[in-house]
Amino acid sequence: SSEYPFQASFVSGTTAGASVLVATGSIVLLVRGLLAFVYRGTSNDPQSYYQNLRCFFVSLAGLLSFFFRHPALLGISQIQCTVTAVMTTCCFTFGMAFFALEALTFYECASLRQLNSWTEPFWGRKRWYTSPAFRTLTPLLILAAAVIGAFKSNPKEAASSWSCLGRFEPATRDFWFPIALAHSCLGLAALAFTLEGRFKIKNMPQFQLVVEEHLKPLPPSRRDEVEKCQRNHGLTAIAPWLLYTTWLFIAISADWVVTPVNSWAVACSLGYSACELAIFILTTPQVYSAVTRTRMRLLPQCLSPAVDPVSLWSREEVGVKHRLLRRRRRNERRRRRFGRKCPASKAFVPLKYCKRLKKKWTALYKKLREKNTKKTKAQVIWKIYRMKLQEDLEHMRTKSCRKRIRQLFCGWARTTYREDTQPDPVLKLKTRRRAEKEHYVPPEFCIPMCYASVVDSYGYTQLEEVMKTPADEALNLCQPSTSRQQEQVDDGGERGIAANQQNEEESMLEWIQELTDSTFKMVVQNHDYLERSISLREWAPL
Repeated sequence: SSEYPFQASFVSGTTAGASVLVATGSIVLLVRGLLAFVYRGTSNDPQSYYQNLRCFFVSLAGLLSFFFRHPALLGISQIQCTVTAVMTTCCFTFGMAFFALEALTFYECASLRQLNSWTEPFWGRKRWYTSPAFRTLTPLLILAAAVIGAFKSNPKEAASSWSCLGRFEPATRDFWFPIALAHSCLGLAALAFTLEGRFKIKNMPQFQLVVEEHLKPLPPSRRDEVEKCQRNHGLTAIAPWLLYTTWLFIAISADWVVTPVNSWAVACSLGYSACELAIFILTTPQVYSAVTRTRMRLLPQCLSPAVDPVSLWSREEVGVKHRLLRRRRRNERRRRRFGRKCPASKAFVPLKYCKRLKKKWTALYKKLREKNTKKTKAQVIWKIYRMKLQEDLEHMRTKSCRKRIRQLFCGWARTTYREDTQPDPVLKLKTRRRAEKEHYVPPEFCIPMCYASVVDSYGYTQLEEVMKTPADEALNLCQPSTSRQQEQVDDGGERGIAANQQNEEESMLEWIQELTDSTFKMVVQNHDYLERSISLREWAPL
């Protein structure tokens, strides 16, 4: 366009640097979104929260710099160009603020103030100023007000007819000084928090011991959140200054349009993107584990770590798995030979992780045995199975690994039960009586009872409880008068009468027993027949 002194073009240092920022932020956000979708149990801790917001705002700043660096590209007015300059500067400033907040989180984690969690307090320190709303909105509102105030004081310096990212001349130094000062303060804050946190981690090992004891009963995902926050190698002290220079050179290259500044803009954006990718790799447990295993396989032993801190795989286990996966036939033979102890097997669980589980179960077993003196060894082991083993099984993604953990627990339970020399507690008298009542068995002799239909004097039928009369009681009711027997005794027939009387009693007792049994059986059958008839009548289809 003839009204603009410079030709509008997409090929420049500004567009190249902005493209690098947009590509880096988009890739990081996309990969994190996919990981969050696959690993649904991962929580949004403060460090990941700040990193996601920083990538979003820096990508948005790169997008605005790419499309709105020159007013002639989209034919926007001067007011729209000024608004674009304000938004771009705010986005870069917000990125600096989130670097400072991430460094603050690292410092608090190293100082045992909070262990990279929004909800879980450490040592009871839960304050209102650690909430995500306060820590996010407060710096953003203050910085946005500062940037808008600086642009409102002199809006003519905000944009020119050939650049929407600001004018950089000797006359505009006072205009850019407050914004540059804000960037410098945020960079210094990130540097100070990072160095102080590194100093405490390096020179105060007692803090790490406290953290280890605190994380022992917690699930592995919580340990990963703390360890990834502590895995800060000073990048939060370097990356803010690279972002600062990236913003500065991108804005200057859009205003000056000269080759040296364009080269510096591309170089700074590449350096910042490299730092952002390094932070993403170090603070994402799944990606860091994959990179660590790759280093174990490709690099020599002196340059590769001995153990993967995320999955707890050792260098030897990773090497064995890689070799077995490359050779399928040999892999199958070794899998049949070694079984679940082979690293290439689907049911393989790292040996270090198995030792950690056994150590945790043993510590909990000792604690419960000391606390519950009235519980037996089997009851304590069953309690550990319900309390901890179910949590450990939730972190295993395959069915074969969960089966392997159950087998490991069964072996540990047998060993612990056999090696525990402390005898089981003896139940007291009250406890034994209560147990006897619960397992009470009725005696063999009892008088059976049933229900019989009885017609009263008014002709109504009702159910009454009927008990079988013992044969001895029925015999007393049926015995004849003893006057005749007494006369025979007086006449002298004592022996014959006594023998006849005993035989009559025995036969009478047998006859009464058969009569009562048959009568009671008939009553029971009659009652059962009535009950079945009533139930069939009630449940019959209409």
